[in-house]
Amino acid sequence: MGLHDLPEDACSPAGLIVLQVSATDDELQAFLQKLNALDDVRASSLAM
Repeated sequence: MGLHDLPEDACSPAGLIVLQVSATDDELQAFLQKLNALDDVRASSLAM
């Protein structure tokens, strides 16, 4: 995915990870809470 434009010799501290998760709502919420407890992490979910 092209999320930003940077020179070829540069690196960005930002990124995107997309996961397909098979879990109960409670398990998913616990997982999101743990991720969001990390510095500089913003986790959310999208049901499809």
